[in-house]
Amino acid sequence: MKASELRRGTAVLVSIVFVQISNAQYTATILNKTGFANPKPSGASGSATVGTGDVTVGQVQIPHAMLWTSPGATPIDLNPEGFIQTFATASTGTNQYGYGYGDVTSSRFHALKWSGTAGSYEDLNPTGYQTTQIFGAHGNSQVGIGFGLITNNTWRAMLWQGTANSFVDLSPGTVSSAKAVGVWGSQQVGNTQVNGMHAHAALWSGSAESWVDLHPASFTRTEATGVWNGVQVGFGESTATGNQSHALLWRGSAASVVDLNPTGFSFSQALAISQAGQVGFAYGAATSFRSRAGYWNGTAGSFVNLHSQLTGLGVNFIESQATGIVDNGDIVGWGFDSASNYHALRWSQPVPEPATVAALGLGLVGLVRRRRRN
Repeated sequence: MKASELRRGTAVLVSIVFVQISNAQYTATILNKTGFANPKPSGASGSATVGTGDVTVGQVQIPHAMLWTSPGATPIDLNPEGFIQTFATASTGTNQYGYGYGDVTSSRFHALKWSGTAGSYEDLNPTGYQTTQIFGAHGNSQVGIGFGLITNNTWRAMLWQGTANSFVDLSPGTVSSAKAVGVWGSQQVGNTQVNGMHAHAALWSGSAESWVDLHPASFTRTEATGVWNGVQVGFGESTATGNQSHALLWRGSAASVVDLNPTGFSFSQALAISQAGQVGFAYGAATSFRSRAGYWNGTAGSFVNLHSQLTGLGVNFIESQATGIVDNGDIVGWGFDSASNYHALRWSQPVPEPATVAALGLGLVGLVRRRRRN
């Protein structure tokens, strides 16, 4: 657009901008794990964190869905009466989502919704489905998988809007199975398979007909794990990656793929995304092939090794992974110590420099010029 046109009217420049965290130091916190062992967070929303921890029943450790309402809060056991195992995978506002099984579900996994307590659970398993699981949520949308006689015993990608009967089957007719794991706004991501072949990263916009295959031709396997504002993340492998998994980023098409694998690492996966960036893990010979939680800001060169921020916590961490990131930049994940214990972790975002705050935008950057008077 010409400068003269800007003077005569109004112009709007549209861009996608991630918060720049750079290499600033994080503050890592071990989340309270009173009453259970081996906590592994899988998602977060605001100050809340959800995941799974082991509860000892007799001499056996059983996974229970867990909720931390804030980093210092005592965790809440979300496992309802009548359930044996439950897993919390996603959180949105006052609700938590995941899946579980027990006598009340005929020992089959059912998609579940909670509102902060075990007794608040709702069963989102639709009629005709034997098994359903929720892996991601945003706003009033949830995504996951479903299986049963109604699907001819094939796994189907599922989209819900908060109730069992609101579900939509996202699986296109050309695939043998599909899985949805991430959602933001009107878009959903996951993967599809044809006749048992390797997975292809997939993108939907609310229906089976909207399916987009994100799989680049040069890759043998790809999976999409998260989506935010038209940007998708995940991982894949090809001969160019040495047949090792590399973290990937897309912008709506297979051709747009960006390899996020950081220099010095041979293996990486991006597991989540928000307006603050992307997170996951990476490892290589330099780390003795032990995983390191990491953050990206859209490029391989922006990688921040979050594992290096785990010193001074009184625990000898030897592995870590980042599994969720909220819009303010806080990151959740887990660490594994030299005594073979898991710990729930939350990394706090450093306060951005004033110049960075002024440049965020995060969606629409408006450029407005009024018409000059004669």
